[in-house]
Amino acid sequence: MIARVRRLIGPQARVATPAASQLTPRELEVLELLAEGLEAHEIASRLVVTPKTVAKHIERILGKLGAHSRAQAVALALRRERGPHDASA
Repeated sequence: MIARVRRLIGPQARVATPAASQLTPRELEVLELLAEGLEAHEIASRLVVTPKTVAKHIERILGKLGAHSRAQAVALALRRERGPHDASA
């Protein structure tokens, strides 16, 4: 799962869906760290920002992806990267 998110956010990644393509590079970075299982305070420490800043990034990610939870945001990003016809998981 982490490898898929890394592909999604990597410099060569091509995200075809409008919602995911609207994520900023920092939001994509936060999404990757969420996929690694980090909590907001851990992400804040790693990115050298405040937990409040991370919370705002997560809020924007959820809104842009139409997700209701952090886990759903990661799942949606992975699903959109794979495409609707990819049966492998």
